[in-house]
Amino acid sequence: MSGLASSPGLFVESAGSGWYYPRTWLKTGSGPHVDGYLGKVEVGIYCVLAALLLLTALATMVSAGRLLWEAASHATIAAQTLRVLDELLVALMLVEILHTVRISIRSHVLVTEPFLVIGLIASIRQMPVISLELATLTKQSA
Repeated sequence: MSGLASSPGLFVESAGSGWYYPRTWLKTGSGPHVDGYLGKVEVGIYCVLAALLLLTALATMVSAGRLLWEAASHATIAAQTLRVLDELLVALMLVEILHTVRISIRSHVLVTEPFLVIGLIASIRQMPVISLELATLTKQSA
């Protein structure tokens, strides 16, 4: 920060990190205001994204419940279990993404751990699909 300390402007340190405001921003006052407006726009976009993710997760859960209800009423629950499980895992992935967006709104920091959980859920979600396709191919060849 020695180069910034000698240049004209203002260096503000807060919570272990610092921001440098050039002299032109200090004279016009446009720099911090633009940053504040962009921050509000960013939070607004995150809120819209969170609402859309929530609606999608709810729709996915309703679809899974409908599939399970139809399977139970027609006594075909064994055949529909994989589709219901697939829908519920998609809903779980959407909830994890929503959790990541919520953390980003609150702390303004992108956390990587939820993306690892989403990756694990996505890979687990593919295992029943692959095993079902393999069983279908085995039955067809026999």
